Amino acid sequence: MVLAAGLGSRLAPLTRYIPKPLFPVLNLSNIERIVRGLAREGFDSIYINAFHLAESILSWASDLDLPGVKIHVLREVRLLGTGGALANAYDHLDRHAPILVINSDVVTNISLLRTYEIHRQLGCLASLVLHQRSPWNKIRAVGGYITEFGYYGPDARAFTGISVLDPKLVGLIPRDRVSLIDVFERAIQAGERVLEIDADTVLPDSSRHVWEDIGSPSGYLGAHEVLVKMGRGNNGTLVSASIVPDDVRFCDWAVIGSGVFFGSNVTIRRSIIWDSVHIPRDSVVEDCICTPFGILGRDGKWRGNCEYP
Repeated sequence: MVLAAGLGSRLAPLTRYIPKPLFPVLNLSNIERIVRGLAREGFDSIYINAFHLAESILSWASDLDLPGVKIHVLREVRLLGTGGALANAYDHLDRHAPILVINSDVVTNISLLRTYEIHRQLGCLASLVLHQRSPWNKIRAVGGYITEFGYYGPDARAFTGISVLDPKLVGLIPRDRVSLIDVFERAIQAGERVLEIDADTVLPDSSRHVWEDIGSPSGYLGAHEVLVKMGRGNNGTLVSASIVPDDVRFCDWAVIGSGVFFGSNVTIRRSIIWDSVHIPRDSVVEDCICTPFGILGRDGKWRGNCEYP
């Protein structure tokens, strides 16, 4: 199940116009990156919860062409939280198979199939994929099992937003607004085992661990920097179906969507330009997300015009 109902508050006001799961990452919406990754690994029934701008999620799902894969969008009439979303989906789920869950704002190369298989082999009530990542290190695990949340010791670890739950646990979640972390804490307090899966053990062979959270302007830009530089060395630009004049200068890295119009003498530095944006002549675009709705800076400042600057 892909959790995609949140308000995306840290990316406001851009998320007034487009829900965070549909934000493009390397010019493909992040939710589609996740869903296609699940399909490649053999998952053929994928559930998505939707609340904020749910019609946009429903429209995207109806246009998606993935032969052999069933996409089910469950619209919430009120925001239920990450745990409540699973309770709301319970009547639709296979009661005989574990449920893999991933947040829609995660960009990662963690193998979801390997994660799922490890959970099935060990037979716990729940499994969480953890890693070391400041400032999210808040979980304690001892002997391969999670013992505490809200822990800040030197051995604290971070939740990747990827977990696998036994249907029995999902059936116990109240059909109300509740977080998955609360669900896991209650399971531990009841004496159940919640497994820690180390992210580095569920990576593709010889792959560098990639995990980014695109839920903030700095995180969204940072994810692109990591992905672009991984693919193109220290400097790189990804351009999708846009004509770039010879006098446009790219510095450090940039990602350009389709149908972007550039004036002359433009400089782009560490920025993402969405489809169909007009960049006027002599502009210097730096540390920005430029969209048809307006411009959001790395610092969260908003300029609500459709052209730059």
